[in-house]
Amino acid sequence: AALGVNWHHCDRSGDFAARDYGVNLLESCTPEAVLITNGDNDTFPLWFAQGVLGVRRDVVVSNLSLMNTPWYTRQLLARDPMLLSYPGELVDSLRPVFIWGPNFFHVSPEGMPVTDAADRMILDHTFTHAWPWSVTRGELCIPVPSMGAGTQGSLAMQDLLLLDMVKRVPIHGRPVYLAGTVSRENRVYVEDYL
Repeated sequence: AALGVNWHHCDRSGDFAARDYGVNLLESCTPEAVLITNGDNDTFPLWFAQGVLGVRRDVVVSNLSLMNTPWYTRQLLARDPMLLSYPGELVDSLRPVFIWGPNFFHVSPEGMPVTDAADRMILDHTFTHAWPWSVTRGELCIPVPSMGAGTQGSLAMQDLLLLDMVKRVPIHGRPVYLAGTVSRENRVYVEDYL
């Protein structure tokens, strides 16, 4: 009886907001674009529009939360091998890297700072300049994300991948867009360049 009485409050059969959001956002992108999203609520309508409705399957939808995982990085590379510069053997080594001046390290499972060859390879594939750490391409110059004087910072996997995608636009040829749902702290490094 409760369902019958409350059905009109729960019925979403005429609510197309999520579908319309997905279609409209995809249609606003130029051909072959990369669209960076923030999480489930802004990504799933896009995947529905692409997978079920067949809308703008040329657009690569890249979810920031999932960009912190090696399996999703491999999925992005399978979709477009030119999208990122990381070779397959390095993908499983991707992890957050901390930068302190010219030094870099990651935090071990025991909570200790550790530096190894994979950290250097990750940074070499992401940045065009080692010190100061930056991505430079023509008019584009993105300094290392910093706290304070611009010499230290932490880069999550999603930040490394996003910087690498932006750096490689001339190679993969896909314009990169950020969905309006991407928070300010997740767009701070690249917002001025997209």
